[in-house]
Amino acid sequence: MALVFCALMISQMTFAQGGGMHNNQTPEQRAQQQTNKLTQELSLNADQQKSIYSANLKAAQDMQAAMQSGDRSQMKTIQQTRDASFKQTLTADQYKKYEQLKEQMKEKMKEHRQMQQPSGDGTPAN
Repeated sequence: MALVFCALMISQMTFAQGGGMHNNQTPEQRAQQQTNKLTQELSLNADQQKSIYSANLKAAQDMQAAMQSGDRSQMKTIQQTRDASFKQTLTADQYKKYEQLKEQMKEKMKEHRQMQQPSGDGTPAN
């Protein structure tokens, strides 16, 4: 399940960088997809789902505007704001698991970037 969350976050990061297959998704669709994954991973109750969806939607809308302007510092601020909202909504155990999922996603992104960089001989780095 963590792998599914990582794939979702990778697709979001790819979208944030201006490419990827999720360019045609609306902020509402992205927010719902992210909320669904977190519901599965963290066993969110109905109230938590509503709050997490709202935070995801605001972040997706703000991220879309920040991407268009290319403002990376704003993108980071958006993510931090969403995380703060998550921290208020989730239990301590759920937030700890969310933080672990984020770390796993960062590692996957790092691996993905390394695979995409040429090694100098015309082949992707391994």
